[in-house]
Amino acid sequence: MTIPGLYETIAWRNGELRHMDRHLERLAAGLRVWDRAPPPLDLADRARQAVHGGGLQDGVARVNLFIRFGARSIDDGWEVAASRHDPADDGPLRLTLASDVRNPLHTRHKILHAAEWVRLRADARQGGWEDVALLDAAGRLTETTTAALLFQRDGRLFRMASGDRLPSVAEAVLVDVLGAELATAEVRPDRLHEWDHAFAINVLRGARPVVALQGHALVADLPTWARLNRILLQ
Repeated sequence: MTIPGLYETIAWRNGELRHMDRHLERLAAGLRVWDRAPPPLDLADRARQAVHGGGLQDGVARVNLFIRFGARSIDDGWEVAASRHDPADDGPLRLTLASDVRNPLHTRHKILHAAEWVRLRADARQGGWEDVALLDAAGRLTETTTAALLFQRDGRLFRMASGDRLPSVAEAVLVDVLGAELATAEVRPDRLHEWDHAFAINVLRGARPVVALQGHALVADLPTWARLNRILLQ
């Protein structure tokens, strides 16, 4: 499968690039799939320069690393951009459900110019939703187009059982901290009534409570929301 390239989005917070090593590991894994050289050793330095060059070092910033395939050399293909992150958009989330499954290669790697993701979000917003919950071939929920999913039942948090999804940096951070508290479960659209709460998580936005998924309403668990953000946004 031909793709235009790969990217990673890193949070700049508290004067540093958060979880940079994990992001580079995920990016390197994708480069190996498409038989490309690993990320250049100075990529983190370039990211810091982009933050400071934009005068963003004292706040929260979004740093994007891009590798465009087909460039004359591996270095020529790399780009780094930084922009300010607006936390006003990090409140409760309303999700619609994908109507079909995605290509597994598209879901396991962050593909540049993922027009399919953009179209899905645009269609969702036209219908009054903010993002889309994706499904794997077995009909299980996997993630949104921008975040991993956690579901909660009887006070316990569960990550998605499916492997057809992007390896989540935020989820890995929570596993490090919560350990056995974070279990694994299959979540299916026709059994949403079995769950008490849900959250979308990434390391830029932290945790966002899912308050609606298609026609199913969920209540925001405020204490758990705060706890997850203490971990993810530190």
